[in-house]
Formats: sequence, C-alpha cells, structure tokens
Amino acid sequence: MGTLLRVFAWLAFVVVLVIAIAFSAVMILTRSDFGRERTRTIALGFAQKAIHGNVHIGQLSGNLLANPTIDSLSITDSSGAPFLSAHRVSFHYGLGSILHQRLNFRQMEVDDPVIVLDQSAAGTWNFSRIFPSSNTPTDTSKHGFGDWITIRGLRIVNARVILKKPYKPDSAPPNPRLVIVDGEQITEVDRLNAMLPYVRVADPVQKTKQAQIATLNADLALFKPPIARIDDLAATINLDNDSLWFRGARLAMPGSSVRDISTNFGIKTGDLTLDLRATPVALSALRFAYPPLPTQGTLAAAVGVRWRGKGQDYAVRGL
Repeated sequence: MGTLLRVFAWLAFVVVLVIAIAFSAVMILTRSDFGRERTRTIALGFAQKAIHGNVHIGQLSGNLLANPTIDSLSITDSSGAPFLSAHRVSFHYGLGSILHQRLNFRQMEVDDPVIVLDQSAAGTWNFSRIFPSSNTPTDTSKHGFGDWITIRGLRIVNARVILKKPYKPDSAPPNPRLVIVDGEQITEVDRLNAMLPYVRVADPVQKTKQAQIATLNADLALFKPPIARIDDLAATINLDNDSLWFRGARLAMPGSSVRDISTNFGIKTGDLTLDLRATPVALSALRFAYPPLPTQGTLAAAVGVRWRGKGQDYAVRGL
C-alpha cells in the first residue's frame, strides 16, 4: 500500500510539472498542438533530471489549464528495466489550488497501468534506486508543492502489478507452488479495476495517508494456478510510517462473502492483527491457497490471526 501511494506521489510529480509549465504559458498556446508539445518537452526535461532512470511522456491533449490528458507515460530504471507505465492518464484540477501550492486532483483516470516492484539480491527495491531519498535536512515549518496531494475520484482501469524478489528458500524441499523464474519469486495482481472516491497522498496536518476504496476487483496470482479472484473489495486503508490498518472492510469472492475485516499490520515489526467473519465462504474460492480443497461446499466462521514476533496464533470460532 505504501509503495502504491509512493507511485501516485511520483505520478503527481510528473503531473504537476505539466501543470506548472502550462500555467506559465500563454492560454492560447496551451490549446494548440505547438503549445502542448512545447509543454511536454519541458516537463520531460525536468522529470528526467529528478529521477535516476528514464522517463517517457507521450502526447498531451485537452486543455492543459483545466483537464489535460497524457497519452502515455513510463518510468524505467537506468538500465531500462520497467517500473511504471500507463496507456493514458487524465485528470481535472483547479487553478485556485495550484496558486495555493496544493495538488487537488479530480476525476483522475489511469488506464492500463503496469507497476513492476523488483528487489535486488542486496535487498534494494527498484523504486528506491529510481527515486533516492535526500539526506538534506528539510525545514518542516515551510510547505510547498508536494506537501498537499489529494485525489477526489480516482478510477484505475485494467491495472497489473508484478512483484519480484530473490527467492530464498527457508525449507527443504522448496514450496512447489511458488512461481520461481531465474531465481526470483514472482507474484502478480492482474485485471485490477478500482474506484476510489478519495486518496490522500500527502498533507502536513493529516500525517496519515488514506485510500478510500469504494469497489475493487482483481485476479491474484499468489501461487501457481488456481488464482484467487476478488469480485469486490471495499475498505478505507490508512497508512503511516509504522502501520497499515483498516476497520470494517468487506470482500466478495466467487460464491463467498467476508465481512467485518479489520487489521493492523506493523510495517517495521511484521506484527499482525486480523479479524474477519466469513458469511459464508465457498471452499472452491480458497483453492488458490490449498488446491486439494473440494470444489463443493461452504464454511462460515469468525477468524482471528495474531502475529507477534516469532509467535503466531490462529483462532476459528462458530464453525
């Protein structure tokens, strides 16, 4: 979740470059092909200097001072390995918020985004290499562009997320259900579609990042087939430097309903508290985790999970 919000923060960075340059241009130029191309070229130059990698910004269309569209967008690392791409990004914004150095986007749509999260053998993630953190002390009393970033009405269409990390077997023989390619463990989220009424990426007052998910559906390839299918997910996810948590989320899978999902995950400690109520869940929907489960039948129960350090406790009630 934190990584995805970081992706949107850098996506917003590219967007604000387009806005800032367009705002300084003459109105008639921003509505002409010449003005749009000039804006694209300048924005591309600024973006290229800001990251350790390669940036592509496609053709710009629409009114750059109100509702621009970026035809295509991609970011790779310095070797050309993919990190982020999108077929199309469109959004609305108000000049008033820009004058107050606030990036308040509306009706943002991201079509066919692909995010590749790749961890090296040394444990470094690709986004850390592409967007290195600055060691220069900052004055937290002063705020500017990037300190306020919100999106009201975000639509994600046909997204794909690929997670790669070095495979380090902790048991022998290795788990035959893991997807291992060239020494890397691969996990994928595919055909992800979502509507988020509100996303808070940055706010000096509200330190917690937040994503309100009204609806989300996707295929999860956590292991070799069968895959997990999410028909619908609704949740308000909160994130700070230490924890990720949500309360009262609901999940629908084929023939299944899971309600009252609440969790708190310690990002640094790995501690987890999870409670949910299956009302009921089809056994076939759980075969992604354990294929020998029967294809018929359901179960209803309340489930509690507690991870503390090396200790793990599981409780099932009301079977």
